[in-house]
Amino acid sequence: MEFIKKNKNYIIWAGCAIIAIACFLPFVKMSAFGQSEGIKFINVTKDGNDMKLISGWFVIVAAAASAALVYLKKEKYSLISTGIALFITFYDFFKVNGDSSMKAVKAFGAKLTYVAPWIVLIGVVLAAGPVIMDMIKKEK
Repeated sequence: MEFIKKNKNYIIWAGCAIIAIACFLPFVKMSAFGQSEGIKFINVTKDGNDMKLISGWFVIVAAAASAALVYLKKEKYSLISTGIALFITFYDFFKVNGDSSMKAVKAFGAKLTYVAPWIVLIGVVLAAGPVIMDMIKKEK
């Protein structure tokens, strides 16, 4: 507990960095017949049969805003931008998972592995955890 209290800002910044880095990783990897292909998070729009995720850029901006708010000693407000990053990520997760082209890919026996959403979740826990712990401690 003492380590978290001493290094709260660094832990939050590390969480924001993890969120931003996750946006450059594959959002989903499709593997079938010994081949693997991934869709990057920074690219989800719909162009015909090609699905790309563009909202990854919004997640990067939200992570940067969260880090800036912590630097400005507005930790409570950083929870809002961290929550926005989480919301966008899982909105896209459910959008991609429910997409008809992804269902068709699954029907052909391809395995889908989601990478970026879970890494963003880890980053959000690191970015929001110390702030929430601090708020609970102050309330007691």
